[in-house]
Amino acid sequence: MKIAVYSRKSVLTGRGESAENQIELCKNYIETKMGGGEFEVYEDEGFSAKNTDRPEFRRLLKDIREGKIGALVCYRLDRISRNVGDFAALSEELIRRGVAFISVKEEFDTGTPMGKAMMYIASVFAQLERETIAERVKDNMHMLSKTGRWLGGTAPTGYKSEKYEVLENGKKRTFFRLCENKDESRKVKLIFSLFLNLKNVSAVRRKLSEREVKTRLNNGFSETAIKEILKNPVYAACDKDTYGYFKERGAEVTFSEDDFGKGIMPYGRRRGKTGAADITSFVIAAGEHPYLITGKEYTAAQEILSEKKAGKKRSRDGKTALLKGLLYCKCGREMRAKKRYNSDKFDYICSGKLDCGTNCCGISNLPGAFTDDAVFSALLRERSAEELYKGKNEKSEIKAINDEIKRKTRKIENLINALAEGEGYFAERVKDEINRLQKEREALLKEKERNINSLKENNLTTDSKRAYLKRFVEKVVWDGDELKTYFLP
Repeated sequence: MKIAVYSRKSVLTGRGESAENQIELCKNYIETKMGGGEFEVYEDEGFSAKNTDRPEFRRLLKDIREGKIGALVCYRLDRISRNVGDFAALSEELIRRGVAFISVKEEFDTGTPMGKAMMYIASVFAQLERETIAERVKDNMHMLSKTGRWLGGTAPTGYKSEKYEVLENGKKRTFFRLCENKDESRKVKLIFSLFLNLKNVSAVRRKLSEREVKTRLNNGFSETAIKEILKNPVYAACDKDTYGYFKERGAEVTFSEDDFGKGIMPYGRRRGKTGAADITSFVIAAGEHPYLITGKEYTAAQEILSEKKAGKKRSRDGKTALLKGLLYCKCGREMRAKKRYNSDKFDYICSGKLDCGTNCCGISNLPGAFTDDAVFSALLRERSAEELYKGKNEKSEIKAINDEIKRKTRKIENLINALAEGEGYFAERVKDEINRLQKEREALLKEKERNINSLKENNLTTDSKRAYLKRFVEKVVWDGDELKTYFLP
C-alpha cells in the first residue's frame, strides 16, 4: 500500500511553511525514517483548518477507506485539523483501518502508545491556540468599537470614508472616519421622511422612482436597499431615544450623555456569511461622524418596520394567492403576490419591478384573484375532473378513500361467502356486518363523488387548488397581453 503525504496552507498566511516545503520535509522523513517507498501527495492550498471540507483531504479519506493507504505523513498536526472533534474522528478511523499516522514536526507516530497519546494532546493544544486567537481578535475588535472609529470598507449611503493618520508612540497609524456626503445624505433624509409619512416601503420606492432618485451606482432604489437604510443605526443620533431603544433590546450601548449629538457607530450587525446578527450582539458606540436623523425618527421607523413584519407573519397563513412559484413575467423573473394598500385584494407584480421599479421591468400588474381563477379554469378545461382527481390522489392521503372502498368491498364479498355456509345466530351476525360495511362503503363513495363535483364546480379550498396546480402546471407566463399556461404531461 502507498504512503500518503498531506499538506495544507491557508491563503491567509504568507509566511513560513509553504506547501512545497511541507512536502519536501515529509519526503525526507519517508526516505530516512521509513526506508522509502511509494507515496502520493495530497495538497490543499488556500483552505483553513477549521474543518475538513477540503477537496484533496476528501480524496485522501476516500483512498484510505478503499484500502489504498498504509500510512499518512504530514508536516505538522494542525495541517490536518485544528478541531479536536474532527481530529479525534480521523484518529479513530486511521487506527480502525490500520493506517499509521506520522507527524514530522512533532516527531511521533501512532505506531506506539506514546504516539497515540501525544497526538490527542497536541490536537487539544492546537484547538486551544486557535480559540485563544479568535477570542483575542474578538476582544481587540470590541475595544476598537468603543473608540467609535469606522473600520473601513464601503461607506454607507450618505457618507464617504476618509483616511487620516495619527502618531502613536512615535509611529504613524492609519485610521478611517465617515464624513457626510451631502448629495447622498439628502436622499437618506428623504427616505426616512417618506417612510415615516407613508409607512410603507413599496410606496417609498414608488415615490423615489417618480422623483428619479438614484443610488450611488445610478440605479433605482430597491425595497431591499430602502429597508437596509431604514434599519441601519449609523444614521441616527446618540441621544436618549436611541440609548433607551437599544438598551431595552439587549444591545451593548457604550455611549453616554456626554456623547449626545454624535452619530451612532454600530458594530457586530453582521455575522459572517450568515447575514444579520441578533440585536443582542450589537455594540452601539458614539462615532466621529454627524448624524442624519434624530433618535426619535430612527426609533419610530423601527417600530413601523416591526409592526409590518409582525403583520406579514400573521397574514401569511391566510394568503389566498395560488400561483406562487408558477407565475413568471416575460423578462424571466417570478411574479410575486402583493396585497394592495388598505385592501384585502392583491396583485401579481414582477419581482424586478418590486425590487427596483419600472427601470427593471415596466410590465403591467395582474389582478390576483382574477388570474388565479383564469389559470385554474384553464386547468379544468385541459383535464377532466376525474383525471385531476385520480392524478392528484395517486400519491396523496386521499388515496386512502379508494383503498378503503376496495377493502370494504372485499370484506363484504368474504362475508357473503361465509353467509352461504352459515345458519342461525351466525347468519344474523354476518348480515348485520354486511349492512354496516355497505353503509360505510356508500359513505366513502359519496365523499369521493363530492370531491369530484367540487372540482367540476371549481369549489375547492385554496390549499386544494394550489395542490392541483402544482401537480399539473409547469409554469404560467405573462407577456403583458396574454397569459399562457404550460401544463405538465
